[in-house]
Amino acid sequence: MDVKSYFSKVFAIESRIGKLCDKIEALRAAQTAGSGLGGGPYVQKSRNYRRQEDISVSVLELEGEAARARMSLLALETQIREMSRNLSSPTARAIITWRYICRLKWKDIAERAQMSEMQIIREHNAALAQLEIFNNGLTNSIAN
Repeated sequence: MDVKSYFSKVFAIESRIGKLCDKIEALRAAQTAGSGLGGGPYVQKSRNYRRQEDISVSVLELEGEAARARMSLLALETQIREMSRNLSSPTARAIITWRYICRLKWKDIAERAQMSEMQIIREHNAALAQLEIFNNGLTNSIAN
């Protein structure tokens, strides 16, 4: 996998986490709206009660999935930080960090770096090319 595709996984995982959180929130809202039952050992378990249990199980499963996705995101961010240490330019390291760790938009990165968006994108692409060369060199040295 090329470096750009690898780094772009950050956005895909973050999107997945957002969708999972939206589902969890919707299920919790449905659960709260339908929880008109009293508690206690003498409450007969109705369909509504079973539905509440099903929602609770679904919420727990989605929370587990979201936690796993967050762990994947954290591992990916750690790898990106490690890889960016191989960049020779502090500006390139900052651009990679701002884009893939802080997830800033090109406009915001340009403002921080006091450069044009086009220059930021050129610097970004050069940094990815440098990382690709470094990554291929590591792969080749490991293979030999």
